[in-house]
Amino acid sequence: MRMGVSIAEQGGKIKPRSTRSKIAGAARRPIAYMRKFTVELGRRFNIKKINSIGYGHKIIGLALLFLAVIPVCCLVFSLIFQAAIFFTLRNISLGIGFLITLFFIGLLFIELYQDKKIERQYPHVMKNKLKLDNGQFECQSCGNRQLTVMDENCVICGMKFNNN
Repeated sequence: MRMGVSIAEQGGKIKPRSTRSKIAGAARRPIAYMRKFTVELGRRFNIKKINSIGYGHKIIGLALLFLAVIPVCCLVFSLIFQAAIFFTLRNISLGIGFLITLFFIGLLFIELYQDKKIERQYPHVMKNKLKLDNGQFECQSCGNRQLTVMDENCVICGMKFNNN
């Protein structure tokens, strides 16, 4: 779905609530709410929401490359060629692999902290309509983007809104 274009212009229909995917049992949140969300880390700065679904497996694969594949190859080559350089390369590879693993663990902790903070904030805004850039509104419960200013409840999920 293209952003900033209404569903009617795209010729599509909104999917009913039952066809939306569930990721690890998390509550469903509209796309616009998550896209605009920033998390305060202390009082000094805000960071955008980290979501490792798209790149987490790549970081794990890179760490496994440096922690398993390269050291095993260096071990085999050191047994075949009797060269000390392979022992050094193996140690460097293990060090890089551990640094990548520590980076990923830190990234995962930040992501889990952000998710925890979102879970605390989300129930307070769930019954509000979210104003989109194109003048339409979005239901915080099901993601329906065909809401107007005058709608008091969502036609798809039946959520009664606090703000009109």
